[in-house]
Amino acid sequence: MNQRKKVLLKIFVALLILIIISSCKQSTEPNHDPSVISIVAFPNQVQVSDSFAVFCSADDADGDPLSYDWFCTNHGASIKGALPDNPYELKNTRDNIMIFFATDTLIYQTGHAAIFCDVRDNKGGLKTAWILVGITR
Repeated sequence: MNQRKKVLLKIFVALLILIIISSCKQSTEPNHDPSVISIVAFPNQVQVSDSFAVFCSADDADGDPLSYDWFCTNHGASIKGALPDNPYELKNTRDNIMIFFATDTLIYQTGHAAIFCDVRDNKGGLKTAWILVGITR
């Protein structure tokens, strides 16, 4: 093998090693929690059996894709698409807008639905937002 081929082979091997090392490095940047910009309901006052939408606007400084967990903690509203055995929570969705159906909150004597949204970046970051939606007969 001539001298030129040996030099090219050494350069190739060195570049290959650098590529492998750089691809194995872990990021030293810390993960940031998502930021909730706002949470709003449309409309924010409904009657029993009416539907309403809740929109949670969020962002992630790291650019991570976000997941949304939706809850109605006082059972004032059920969530469209939730399982029948637990209509008050829907986890791990990509939807930052959710449809709810107002239930008869007089059973719970609250007069409102308490809607919570956990925004996750799937790397340990979490931010919770909540809103109250008034419910009347």
